[in-house]
Amino acid sequence: MNCERVRSCAGRYVDGMAASGERAAIEKHIRTCRECAALIADQELPVRLHARLGRIEPPAGMTGRIVDAAWEIDRRRGLARAALVAAAAALVVLLGIGAGSLIVRSHFAGAREGGYAAYTGLEYLDVYPPDSIGEAIQLAAGGEADE
Repeated sequence: MNCERVRSCAGRYVDGMAASGERAAIEKHIRTCRECAALIADQELPVRLHARLGRIEPPAGMTGRIVDAAWEIDRRRGLARAALVAAAAALVVLLGIGAGSLIVRSHFAGAREGGYAAYTGLEYLDVYPPDSIGEAIQLAAGGEADE
């Protein structure tokens, strides 16, 4: 075993995950190599300190509070997402109405002088279409006929 190999296997050795042959080779090497022995000692220190602490039990109900907090965050994100979708839909509707309004205005811009019937040929849009009762009443009252 050489120093490079010990450095690559040191984590497994310290964690107790090295195979027995690998473990024996590392132990043989660190008896003669101060640098590798220091490396192993440095990596074993946190493991030994952690082992001294023992198992710490979380306070009662802590897991439930964490899960509840996670659900609350998820619920808020869902509400925010729903509000964003609703706002986007409302914006699309408003833009559609505005665009439709502009199209209608530009299409019928010339119809203002002679009425829609003169522009489109749709006589029923005139106030009194030709030969209608409304036109007959207007003529009887002394008015002029629509053209």
